[in-house]
Amino acid sequence: MRCERLTPALAPAWDKYVAAHVDGWFFHTSEWLAYQVAYREGNRDLSFAIIEAEMNGNLVGVVPIILARSADGEPEFSYSGDPLAAGLADYREVAELGVRETLALVKEHGVRRTRFASSPFGSPCVLVLPERPPIQTPLNAAHRVVTLTAEPCDLWRGVRKSYRPLIHRAEDRYTFTTYAGDNAASVAGFAAYQALHRRLATLPRSGETYRLQGEWLLDGHALITLAEDQGGVIGAAYWIVQKGSAYYASGAYAVDNVAHALLWRSLLALRELGVEHASLGWQSRAFTEKEQAIEVFRRGFGGADVPAQVMDLRFERRPNS
Repeated sequence: MRCERLTPALAPAWDKYVAAHVDGWFFHTSEWLAYQVAYREGNRDLSFAIIEAEMNGNLVGVVPIILARSADGEPEFSYSGDPLAAGLADYREVAELGVRETLALVKEHGVRRTRFASSPFGSPCVLVLPERPPIQTPLNAAHRVVTLTAEPCDLWRGVRKSYRPLIHRAEDRYTFTTYAGDNAASVAGFAAYQALHRRLATLPRSGETYRLQGEWLLDGHALITLAEDQGGVIGAAYWIVQKGSAYYASGAYAVDNVAHALLWRSLLALRELGVEHASLGWQSRAFTEKEQAIEVFRRGFGGADVPAQVMDLRFERRPNS
C-alpha cells in the first residue's frame, strides 16, 4: 500500500470511493476540500488517498486533511476551525497506515491541534485517527437531525409552538421559491442568493467559494430556498445534499423573523426532493451566547440529537519546532 496526495487527476477516483463507502459523505469529497482551501487564505489541502497496488491501484482509504491556522495563529488540521471529516478505510491495516501518515504530517507541519468528527449521517465509528497523544472527546456532542419521511402535518407538530405564528406571518408576507438541479431557474436563484450573502456577510469570502456552491446546485448536490418581497430577495437557505441526506450549510437573512419560515419551507422542499434526513448542525458545542442561541433555534424544528464522535487532539510543541 502507498499514500498518494489528492490531486485533480486523482479527484474522480477519490469521489467515486467516497460515494461508494457506507460512511462517506459530501464532507469527504474533493469538491468540499477545494471549498475549504478557497474559504480562508492560507489553507492548504494535505489530503491523501491510500492505494493498494495489488488491487490494480484501487483506492482502499481516503483521509481529508486541511492545514489551517487557529484563532491564535497556530497550525492545526481542521475545516477552518470545524472538525475534519474522519478518514475512511476498507480494513484495519489501511486505517493504521492512515494514522502513521497523519502523524508524519503533524510532525512535518508543526501542528498543535487536530479535530475529526463522524458524519451526521454515517456510522459514529471514526476509523482513521491518531491514537496518541491523549484524546479529548465531548461526550454530549451531537448533530440536530430532522427525519423527513413523516407526513408534513407530523413534521409540523415538531415545530416549536412559538415559531408557528412567525412562520404563518412570513408565509403571508413573502414569496418562497426553491431551486435545485441544472436549469436556468437555478442559475438565477443562485445569483440572487450570492448577491444577498455577499451583502450581508460579516467576513468576505472569495469568489471561488461561491463558484463552487453554484456548481453544487447545478450538479444536484445542493438546494436553495429564497424568500422575496416586492423589493427583492430578503432571505436564503442553502443546503448541501448527498445520498438522501442534507446539511444546512448557509443562511442569509435581511429582515427579522424570516429564518423560521425559510427553514420550514426548505425542509418541506427537501422532503419533496426525496431527502430522508436533514441536519441543522451541531448541538452541545456552543461556547458563546450567540452560539447557544443558534443551537436553541435549531432545536425548534423537531428532530432529535444524533450523537457524534468528536476527537480533539493536542500535540506538545517540540523544543526544535
